Amino acid sequence: MYSAKLVMASAIWLSVGSTYTQAQEGQLIGESNPVRFDWSDVGSVPTAMPQFASGMLILPHRAGPSDPQFSLYSRDARLVGHVRVDIPEAGRTAVLGLAPLRNGFVVSAMAISGSERVGVLCFLDAAGKLRKIVKTEPFTPDLITVAADGSIWTFGAVDHENDPTSTANVLYHFTETGELLRSALPRNLFGKEPPTYLSTELGQPVLTSAGSRVVLYSYVIPLPNQQIRGKTATDPMKMMGLALTESGAIYGDLTGGENSGIYELDRSGQNWVPISPDVKEKVGNYLLLGGDGEDLVLGPTGPRNTDIEVHRIRLRSRFVQ
Repeated sequence: MYSAKLVMASAIWLSVGSTYTQAQEGQLIGESNPVRFDWSDVGSVPTAMPQFASGMLILPHRAGPSDPQFSLYSRDARLVGHVRVDIPEAGRTAVLGLAPLRNGFVVSAMAISGSERVGVLCFLDAAGKLRKIVKTEPFTPDLITVAADGSIWTFGAVDHENDPTSTANVLYHFTETGELLRSALPRNLFGKEPPTYLSTELGQPVLTSAGSRVVLYSYVIPLPNQQIRGKTATDPMKMMGLALTESGAIYGDLTGGENSGIYELDRSGQNWVPISPDVKEKVGNYLLLGGDGEDLVLGPTGPRNTDIEVHRIRLRSRFVQ
C-alpha cells in the first residue's frame, strides 16, 4: 500500500561530499510571473523561513503564548489558515514541523511537562482543530513530510542527551494514521552533532517528498570530504534549500563565494552540477523554498514580516528523462 522510496542526497545519499563540474547552459525552460503573498494580518509575529510543500506555502512563526505557530497559503497566495497546537495536559508544546495531509495536517512536536519530554505526532483536521495525538517515544520527530501515498516520514532524535554512539534509528516511517511502518538510519551514522542540527557554516538538513520518492539531505555524516565544497578547498558551500520534482530530479541551492547558485544532483556520479548562472539572475537574489510538480519555487533570502514575492521556474534535468 505504501510505496514511496527513500532517496538520500549524498555520497551514501545522506551528506554531500561530491565534486563539481562546469555550469550547464540552456537549462531554464519555463518561468512564471511572481506571486505576492501578503501576511500582514500576522505581521507582528516573527517568522522563520517559509517552505513550499504539497502545493502550499508553509510559514513558520516564532510564536508567543497565543500566536499561530504556522500560517498556510495556497499556490495563488490565498490564506488557507493559521495553525496552533497546544497539547492538553502538557506544560508546554514545542512544535517542530508541519506537513499537509489529504484532509488536514500532521505536526511533529514535543510535549514538555517539567523534566519529561515526549515526542508526538499531532493530527489536525482541515480547520486546524486537534483530533488525535500519537506518542512516538523514545523517538522525537522533527523534520516531517507526507509522501504521495499518504504515509508520513520523519527525521529526528532518539534521546535528549544526543548520544553519538547510539544505534537507535532516527528516520521513522508511519502510516497516514500514525501507525509505525519501519525505522532506519542509526544515530551513530551522524557524528557528534544532532542529526537535525542547523549549521551556520553548512546549512540545514532537509526532508522532502514528491511522486514516489522521499529525499533526505544531511551534511553531518562523518565521511571523507563530507563538507560541501566549491572549486577550491577554501570556498565552502552551504545548503540553503532543496527541491525534488515529480520526475525525480533533485536540486540544491548552494551558497558561498563565486560558485553560489542552483545545482542539480547527479546521483550516479555523486556530483552536484551547477545550472547556468542566468537562472537565478532572472528572479534576483532568491532562495529555493521547495518543489511543486516539475517547478522549483523560490522566495526571498530572509524572513519578512508583511509579504514576499514567490517565483516559479522550470528546468530541464540533465539526469532524469
